[in-house]
Amino acid sequence: MMSMKQTLNTSALVTADSPKGQRATETFRGQYNKAELDEDSGQRLNEHPGFSVYLAEGIRRFSAKAPDYNLAKARGITYTNEMLLAYGNSLPSVSHLEWCYTNGMILVPGPASPTALLGVRDLKAGYFYSKTGGWYANDNEKFSRNDKVEAGWLALLKKEVTGSLNENWSSQKGLVVAPMIVPNAGEALSCIRTSMSGHQASTRTVTTSTSVSIPKV
Repeated sequence: MMSMKQTLNTSALVTADSPKGQRATETFRGQYNKAELDEDSGQRLNEHPGFSVYLAEGIRRFSAKAPDYNLAKARGITYTNEMLLAYGNSLPSVSHLEWCYTNGMILVPGPASPTALLGVRDLKAGYFYSKTGGWYANDNEKFSRNDKVEAGWLALLKKEVTGSLNENWSSQKGLVVAPMIVPNAGEALSCIRTSMSGHQASTRTVTTSTSVSIPKV
């Protein structure tokens, strides 16, 4: 039996000296300067055994090809070309994105038009216990028709507000501080459903989830 070994074409590899590598190096340089380290901090960073491991993991993680996935299609939403352009032009700034990441928030696009809770359910009823009807569909439950998520970007906290469990509603609301706000039912469910569509996983929610409104399209 003859075995065959595939030879790696090292000439195709990107290095720190190649144009792409130089661009990555400039990114590192910019962030390093932004950190404003003093002599002692710089020395500790150089000597920390985990620093090179952290860098290597970041390079592998963010250079990996993401699987092709049409989130809009999975959500059951159709955006016009004009809306896609508007969403692209209104994408939050890097500082907004960094703040969302640091504070454990997901950032999702809203629907193509203002949509209430019942409309959110209609887009992907399979994620809901009650596929139709349900107590909140009763005529006297106005919030399911009036609480709407608007077109635009919305950030939602992925976990409960610290210290909010086993507290009454009044106390819970007091723990939500600016720029965060308590989302309405349509906003919260739209964000959660989008997260589930993107990750194909169950999402835990509590009454004290908080959101940050991003400038709307």
